Amino acid sequence: MAIDLTKDFTKSVGSLRKAGILIRSILGENENLTQTAGMRGRTIAYAHGTQKNFEWSYNPTYKTVSVTYTDGREKPEPKEKPEFYFVWIEGLTPERGEKIKSLTSNDHNYTLKLTEAMRVKPEHKETVKDILKKQGVASWALENCMIKTHYAPKGTIFKP
Repeated sequence: MAIDLTKDFTKSVGSLRKAGILIRSILGENENLTQTAGMRGRTIAYAHGTQKNFEWSYNPTYKTVSVTYTDGREKPEPKEKPEFYFVWIEGLTPERGEKIKSLTSNDHNYTLKLTEAMRVKPEHKETVKDILKKQGVASWALENCMIKTHYAPKGTIFKP
């Protein structure tokens, strides 16, 4: 996927050296890379710089470089995130507890894996709760069972 250099961006690069290569590729003619880096022992703590048309920063934790243009370019439009819910039934935390994997009008299956958990669209939340209530799930368990997420793996979305 190519980077849109007309707007601010964040890109995964893998290392500070590769971040420098990316930044050098968008520099103007006769412009040198300015960089300030800090170390904690032998580990990079931060790196950033200010160029003629943009500022950049390297995040060593996530190995990403962010570029923010300072020459008056338009800002990127924020992307609208889809909204889904997974159904957490039992356990200390939603991430490690039992979640609904599949649901039919007669039965439901559990999973401990978040990637396998069924996703519910906002308009189907009450339908899912009603089905689970008819199947014998306690009312107190259904009060706070819907956990919001923005990610739905292929094949996990509930279809009424």
